[in-house]
Amino acid sequence: MRKALRELQDQVGQWRRRYEAELAARLEAQNRLKSNAEELERSRQIPARRAQEQSWNPQNTEEKFKIFFNASVDGIVLLDGFGAFVEVNDTAVRMFGYKREQLRGMYISHLMAWQVTGAALNEVQKTGHSRSEADLRRSDGSLLSVDVVWGRVKYDGRTLVHGIVRGITESRKALAEISLAKEEAEKADKAKSMFVAMMSHEIRTPLNGIIGYTELLLDTVLTEEQRENLNLIQKSGDILLSIINDLLDFSRIESGRLDVEQVDFEPTDCIEEVLGLHAFKASEKGVELTYDMMEGMPGVVKGDVARVKQILLNLVSNALKFTARGEVSVSCRVLPGPFIEFSVRDTGVGFDPSKVDSLFEPFQQEDVSTTRKFGGTGLGLAICKRLAERMGGRIGATARIGEGADFRFTIPLVVGESSPFGLVEDKGQFQGKRALVIDDNEINQRFMTKRLATWGLESDVVGRGAHGLTQLANAHYDVIFCDMMMPHMDGLEFARLAIEAAGTLLPPLILVTSARLSGEKEHALAAGYRQVLFKPVRQRELLRTLHGVFNPGSQSDFVPTKEMPKRLKPPEGERFILVAEDSPINARLATLILEKYGFHAHTAVNGREAIEKLREGQKYEAILMDMHMPEMDGVEAACRVRAGQGGGHTAQLPIIAVTANVLETDRETCRKAGMNGYLPKPLRPADVEKVLQEFGIL
Repeated sequence: MRKALRELQDQVGQWRRRYEAELAARLEAQNRLKSNAEELERSRQIPARRAQEQSWNPQNTEEKFKIFFNASVDGIVLLDGFGAFVEVNDTAVRMFGYKREQLRGMYISHLMAWQVTGAALNEVQKTGHSRSEADLRRSDGSLLSVDVVWGRVKYDGRTLVHGIVRGITESRKALAEISLAKEEAEKADKAKSMFVAMMSHEIRTPLNGIIGYTELLLDTVLTEEQRENLNLIQKSGDILLSIINDLLDFSRIESGRLDVEQVDFEPTDCIEEVLGLHAFKASEKGVELTYDMMEGMPGVVKGDVARVKQILLNLVSNALKFTARGEVSVSCRVLPGPFIEFSVRDTGVGFDPSKVDSLFEPFQQEDVSTTRKFGGTGLGLAICKRLAERMGGRIGATARIGEGADFRFTIPLVVGESSPFGLVEDKGQFQGKRALVIDDNEINQRFMTKRLATWGLESDVVGRGAHGLTQLANAHYDVIFCDMMMPHMDGLEFARLAIEAAGTLLPPLILVTSARLSGEKEHALAAGYRQVLFKPVRQRELLRTLHGVFNPGSQSDFVPTKEMPKRLKPPEGERFILVAEDSPINARLATLILEKYGFHAHTAVNGREAIEKLREGQKYEAILMDMHMPEMDGVEAACRVRAGQGGGHTAQLPIIAVTANVLETDRETCRKAGMNGYLPKPLRPADVEKVLQEFGIL
């Protein structure tokens, strides 16, 4: 009985659990069905709601159109076919200054010039669109500059014209300001060009005399010292002329129109020439000038040697300016790229490294005290920067206050095609000779040994005079190079002790000194030196000295440089050239140059006098005509000669312009005036010879 009861209870429990599970499942299904039904209803309502939100309500179309119509930032007008206002927006109302009721029925020609509106409406009728600018007369009588884009639209069987009106007063004002600024810039540029031309003429005119007379003197019989001094004057004049050209071309540098030459030149010769021009100043300050060519430097490279010299001149000049003692050293090496790097290092005052960038900006120096103490405008480094960049290189500097500065610039390396001086000379001409070099400067030691080795000489190097005396006792030498300024024993003291020790067995002594004081050379020769070389030692001077030492019977004035110009055979018979020049110095210079080639010169101080001389009937081969002269300039005089005012036989006479102007337009001005040739100042004999040959006069 209990067993049956227990079994019945178990069955009841199972049925209850099954019922509860089925009930839970049914409730879950009902909940899901309800949820899906609600989601379906929401999905069904979304398209309807979106359509309601996005659709135009036909009843509100006009109201919405007015909102957009009046919200436009431009004025909008509707006109009938005769130009009367049909409708305007709020912006147009504000622009015109009239009420909307006043504008309706008013004609557009009442507000704008009828010529403009009539032409615009006609264009719209033909093409459907038009555009015009006009001055709109507002209700208060003021004028408003507007730009109107016209169009055509059909509405309710009518053809209307719509216009989009935009105020352009501010843009017109801006354009006027731009135009005015452009005119002022053009005036300033013209004034700058006139200033450049004037300054060129004023500077080149006296420089013409300096360079011209120097070249004439060099073509005469001179002592070695006179020729050396005149060569320095000539080179200084040439460098000054180059600097003037660069300064006058600064505007072309800025605009990128500066032409860069590509010619063969020797970096060694370039550096030597620059240092040579600064040698006297360095000697006065007691500063040593040195240079070093690093291994791997080609003997000849291709580039713009005039621009390289310009940069080096400026950098070396600056280095000397800021160096009171020590040395200024120039070095040259090859960098990857490949590039040539020129470095100018000094032991001067240095500068704040944080100010390095400003140094290369125009008219900038380290600080105001720099200008007060050392002078200068601060333009030089700016020119150097632009020149270096124009040649495809860069320039930079490093320094520390009180520890000197190092300026470096690069140019692209292109190996030249011609042979350098050192290779033209026989490398082994002094083979078997031995030299002793006494110098306390390592750069000078390196320079001398490398250069002597080029010509076959072996060298021993010592840094003091006492060590040199020791070497003399231990080895045989064919020549001795001794520095003047050395610690403990200078060059004169060394010579005295060496002569006492070796007597007549002492090899030839050559003093190397940076002191160019008067009498320095005489003192050295009196002390027993055979020759004196001034630093920086140029390789040509060094070779000439060695030739003199090892070949006493050879000419003492042997100089492996350019040959003296050959004198041309003067033309037969008396021949005359008219020189029109207001400067007595330059007129005399031209006369001397022409006499050199066998011509007689007649001079005139202005164009009027030149025409009078032509009328006198003297037969002239040509006229050298200065462009700038008082009373009548060369351009006007040339025009009158070509017009026959000098006499019928002179109308075809060759007229050669002579001018100190450097502007490219000058040549065109001369050509238009009827001139045949062009000679720039400074006037050089070689240039005169060339132009005379060109016209068959010489």
